[in-house]
Amino acid sequence: MNLTSPSQVKAWCIENGFHPNKVLGQNFLIDRNALEAIVDAGLAGVAKKSGAAVLEIGPGLGVLTEEILKRGCSVTAVEKDPVLAARLAEIAPDAEIESRAVFYDDTTAPSFDLGSYDYVIDAIDSVRSKALLIRSALACPGATLFSSMGAARRIDPSRVRAVEFSKVQGDGLARAVRAALKKTGGIPARKFTCVYSDEPPVCDGLGSVVTVTAAFGLALASLVVRDQMRRSVRRT
Repeated sequence: MNLTSPSQVKAWCIENGFHPNKVLGQNFLIDRNALEAIVDAGLAGVAKKSGAAVLEIGPGLGVLTEEILKRGCSVTAVEKDPVLAARLAEIAPDAEIESRAVFYDDTTAPSFDLGSYDYVIDAIDSVRSKALLIRSALACPGATLFSSMGAARRIDPSRVRAVEFSKVQGDGLARAVRAALKKTGGIPARKFTCVYSDEPPVCDGLGSVVTVTAAFGLALASLVVRDQMRRSVRRT
């Protein structure tokens, strides 16, 4: 299938009964020139394209995935929609694909082997599940936890900060998580870094602005990358 052909993409959606979910931000790139420009820019700083590892979040139908694979890179794609995850298997039949549509709670937590991961990124909004994940991750000595606090009702991405959990101020989600942890055994002694905004809430309701949520995500990714760099320096 030509993923830059609107008619072929539409036909695939009809054939598979797929309707793009606006809540998940499911939009499909169908401009070949834009596609190549994006991949060119993304790989511009990579000296050796062949074998380079690329992490792709939300690959959708895989239009970027296909192009990146053509450049000789390896791709780790994270896709939460099981229909689109199945589509990725068609692009890369040798890939190991695991699609899990589960909510992290008391019943599902045992199925997640957190100790097998180097990093655990907490971006859960549910207070009870968030507190459970934080406690569970901190109980795994080999896993480093980075947690996202509340981005709702903020509009300024330049106010995003990364600090130790106890130093987060003015964040309603952090207050609720502290209370939940205290009720379930106390706040863990092991410290962890959080991403939050020091901007006072400025919007009504609980809506989020994409520029702020994107800054939260990039800040979390940066924490992982910088921690990896520090570890590499220590090993040398």
